[in-house]
Amino acid sequence: MPSVGGDTRDQRNQTVPFVPRAAAPDADDAGRGPASGTAPPGRRLSIGRLTRPIVIIGAVAVVVLAAVAVLAGHDRDDAKGPSATASTAPAANPNFINSARTDSDPVTAAEFFGSPRVTLNLHSYTRLAHKLDAGCPNLTGELTNTLSGDRCRQLVRAVYLSEPDTSGRRVLAATSVLVLDDASTAVNAARAVTEGRGGVPALPVPAESLPGATVTNPAGDNSWRTAPVSGHYLIVIQLAYTDGAEGAPADPALTTARRDLALLASQPISQRVLAGHGPR
Repeated sequence: MPSVGGDTRDQRNQTVPFVPRAAAPDADDAGRGPASGTAPPGRRLSIGRLTRPIVIIGAVAVVVLAAVAVLAGHDRDDAKGPSATASTAPAANPNFINSARTDSDPVTAAEFFGSPRVTLNLHSYTRLAHKLDAGCPNLTGELTNTLSGDRCRQLVRAVYLSEPDTSGRRVLAATSVLVLDDASTAVNAARAVTEGRGGVPALPVPAESLPGATVTNPAGDNSWRTAPVSGHYLIVIQLAYTDGAEGAPADPALTTARRDLALLASQPISQRVLAGHGPR
């Protein structure tokens, strides 16, 4: 299957925040239909196999941060009794994660995607591969220039497999977190990913973990892409059905996996905001 970086997509230029036209509509994206695209060199892209990108700028981390902050406040109040006040809670600084200069603690191997099995919103996912790299090796397309030098500090990747949906199909999802120098770099890189001008290769999946699968790399013509940005972190998620089935514009299983894994990737970032530093 070709990597995302090999695709080219003709989409209108947009300013951030934006949602590209090829986004798969859901409850938050009602009324947006699939966009047309062009095929990578040497190959035609048939109708019905269009990559469906979407960008979510910072929204995931903000929602998670708000929820965690409320829960943390309740926990402190319960522990300290009626005399506890909100003024005793440490103040979180959302701007902390806008730059690697302030959020300077390196990402650790266990910080992102550390569990071999996770359950999010009652949906379970099994981790098939996991790796942390210094720098960002093997990027494709325009990302090789956009993230050259020290713009990309670390890359942590994982591949997850969902439980079967009601029709028996399973979603294969490659989830990557790029630790970049600042928020503006992350936004520019997200735009390149969603417009098909660059990509992050998925980790190889052990063949024995996907018996009978047609798709073993979720980066082909029938994949969905999403590129949420949270501060100086870029989250790239690529999803496809293992049987090669096409996802409809409002496909529930793909939409659910997209949201669940974006939440999973954003949780450690929100924890950094609350703590004011990385794991110690």
